[in-house]
Amino acid sequence: MKFECRQQLNQIVNAITMNNNYDPRNDNEFPKISHDDQSETAPQLAIHRLVKMTINKPSCNIDSDPIHDISQEQNEQQSLSIHHRPTRQCAVHMEDQPFDQFEKRYSEQCQHKERTICDMCVYSNVEAALKDMQITSLTCPELGCQAVFDYNEVCEILLKNDNQALFELYDRQLTHQHLEQMSEFIWCPYPGCGSGQLIERDTSDRNRISCIKCNRMICSHHRIKWHIDMTCEEYDQLEVKPDEKTKRWLNKYSKQCPQCKSPIQKAEGCDHMTCKKCNHQFCWECLVDYIFIRRGGLDQHKRTCSHYRNSRQMRRMNRFRTNRCTIS
Repeated sequence: MKFECRQQLNQIVNAITMNNNYDPRNDNEFPKISHDDQSETAPQLAIHRLVKMTINKPSCNIDSDPIHDISQEQNEQQSLSIHHRPTRQCAVHMEDQPFDQFEKRYSEQCQHKERTICDMCVYSNVEAALKDMQITSLTCPELGCQAVFDYNEVCEILLKNDNQALFELYDRQLTHQHLEQMSEFIWCPYPGCGSGQLIERDTSDRNRISCIKCNRMICSHHRIKWHIDMTCEEYDQLEVKPDEKTKRWLNKYSKQCPQCKSPIQKAEGCDHMTCKKCNHQFCWECLVDYIFIRRGGLDQHKRTCSHYRNSRQMRRMNRFRTNRCTIS
């Protein structure tokens, strides 16, 4: 019975993590669950309720009806009405916008007295963060205000712009985050797989598990690819007393997330890393938080990092190139 329960749980989790088109609001999307034993079906029902609580928000239903084109006459009338309304200059794109673009305070936690950034730029800021997988860093972009937008506030911003695809992306990321908070949930660490599953603890080799999608071996204790020819205890010893060869191997292939301390292996790609457990973004080489790099530029990297660039020198060089006289 327990094995069948575990299989059903993994079917649900796999449906969530692998099917971009699945809708948790539809009960038919989930595998049929027997209610003969409440103790065995409780985890399935808990996951079902968790996902429905996350996604089935009555205040966040986005109308998916197509947006009708506005006629040229309506556009002209709208343009005339804008000129007669009071305006304010947006602090981001430095253009005048109707005053009602600055009225709504999206968060009760906002510390600014009035808004200087228009609705469209607030939306663009949220859009960029979501596409960059930064669901925990959705904050008010006003200068000096770091109020964090909650679910309903993000939902309201997306509703205002009728972006169904972006809403579904945010919903999916939030669901994944809830799953990752479960101690028995693990992502497959192999590039290109993307599967997630619940860990089976009743096997003899409890730390060595197989991915339910790609069938490759994973260390569920360290949450990395299986360390071939080493037990978990031997792998831990490498980190305690590493010799030079082992130290080079660890430095090259494995590092700890600066935020949650989970071990991370880099298989391929650039040095802009995202921790799958806590979504923290950092530079693989110098471990600097990408929030600082995104705000301050490349000189936020450590000076020893190969990605470090002195912004003052770069600005001087750009001015020199711009002002340099060329003779033809």
